[in-house]
Amino acid sequence: MKQFIPRRFIAQNGKCAVTGVKLGPDEWHCHHKIPCYLTKDDSNGSLMISHKSIYLLIHLGDKEKIQMSLNMFKLNEKRFKEVNKFRKQCLNVAI
Repeated sequence: MKQFIPRRFIAQNGKCAVTGVKLGPDEWHCHHKIPCYLTKDDSNGSLMISHKSIYLLIHLGDKEKIQMSLNMFKLNEKRFKEVNKFRKQCLNVAI
């Protein structure tokens, strides 16, 4: 997978796939759209770059931490639906 990360970052112009925000060198995480353990797919197309907090929001179960992340980004309806789409793909409940 490591060889795909720079390609994915460049393909997204260094922006978060959910928020569209330009990401600094320590702000991003490479995320499997559908967990690798479910698909065994490590290809470039199965990956996305997101802000670290968005990555956590996709995976978090703790309601307080979820709310803190939501407050941080103030996602519009479209972005909120994106987060929930990725949560469902990771077998997490929608928020």
